[in-house]
Amino acid sequence: MSYTRLTAPVPQVWLVQFPVAANQSAGYPVQGTIIPNPESPQYTASVYTVDSDAVFYIYNVYAPSTTALAGLDGVVKFKVNGVDQNVKFGPLSQTIPSQYHIQTPPPIVVPPAGRVEIFLVLLTNNGTAAVTVNAVVNVMKSPIGYSGKVYRP
Repeated sequence: MSYTRLTAPVPQVWLVQFPVAANQSAGYPVQGTIIPNPESPQYTASVYTVDSDAVFYIYNVYAPSTTALAGLDGVVKFKVNGVDQNVKFGPLSQTIPSQYHIQTPPPIVVPPAGRVEIFLVLLTNNGTAAVTVNAVVNVMKSPIGYSGKVYRP
């Protein structure tokens, strides 16, 4: 089997899990665990290095359901190569598909071999039990130098 080079943008879905400690207060940034391929959940990373042969565009973040929020709310922020992107998605409670949709900010560009970190900044205090908040991140993987049209799914 031979490898075929990427010639056009390809959408990807990343899952992110934010483990929130018991009694965690609002304003605290919780680092997420990124699952870049939900079909192979055994690979996870708190700092994810993207492929070296493509540019990645992070264009949407949402909570898949109210259950995924585990009774909490927050905004999602990103660091690329250790630099805060000063862009936030959320509050997550307003991104649930059945309640769609708040306006999304401009895409975050991740250069080839860039490192991505994702944080949930809590807007509410957590109770006495540790919980996990889940989010979905929509990403477009584009070949280096691609200049054609990009269609978001």
